[in-house]
Amino acid sequence: MAIVRGEYFDKLETMTAARRVKYQAEKLAATIHHAYENSPAVKELFDKAGIKPDAIKTPRDMEKLPVTRKTDLITMQKQNPPYGGVNAVPVEEIERVFLSPGPIYEPHMHSGISWFGKALWAAGFRKGDVVVNTFAYHMSPAGILLHGAVRDCGATVVPMGVGNTDILIQTMLDMKVTGYVGTPTFLMNVIKRAEEMGKNIKNDFALRRAWFTGEMLPGAIRKTLENDYNLETFQAYAVTEPGGAIAYECACKSGLHLMDEYFVEIVDH
Repeated sequence: MAIVRGEYFDKLETMTAARRVKYQAEKLAATIHHAYENSPAVKELFDKAGIKPDAIKTPRDMEKLPVTRKTDLITMQKQNPPYGGVNAVPVEEIERVFLSPGPIYEPHMHSGISWFGKALWAAGFRKGDVVVNTFAYHMSPAGILLHGAVRDCGATVVPMGVGNTDILIQTMLDMKVTGYVGTPTFLMNVIKRAEEMGKNIKNDFALRRAWFTGEMLPGAIRKTLENDYNLETFQAYAVTEPGGAIAYECACKSGLHLMDEYFVEIVDH
């Protein structure tokens, strides 16, 4: 049975500025202490910098910590396989592992809240939607993370990946798919192929909502999808390493919202 987390997502979205600051400070403190106490690599990083967990109370305090690069993770995992000590839960409790270029082995957990779900909820995905997920389910975490996010919204997910476009089109028709998750260029390819097959996107399909990440959504493509095909379009900025969307659009489409669960730092180093 789907666990619809919409009320929780709505609560996060409607926090006052003061409550948001308090929420972030509480979550930051809990995360820092958990990581220090359970991740050998994090403890070493803090100890080498001469910093105790209690010194990190606000996002600004994060500047006290040295920058950890992807190359550092590669070295750490080679020296201390398989995770380099970055895992903050026992190895036997890790739910799944993804491979990032390097290679970097990334332990992931989905138990609890998937922040991708908040991005999809803000785009209007709800129980009753049938959503085709065209992100890959192997190697990259995008497929399975977004699968969980669709379920967090209470919607039904159809895992497809890319390729087999004709089968995808028939599935979208048969299942009366209402939502699409993937890249904008692949959706345009699907639409073009459907038209070549004599299908009418507006009349034959139930599709009404498309959510994109992995590529920028060009204004021209958004205009085509919304004006010519009556689709609601949304985009998000996501990165593999944090395992979720860092920024996303809501129905206002007046810019990207930064996730309250991430602190974004631009480093000139």
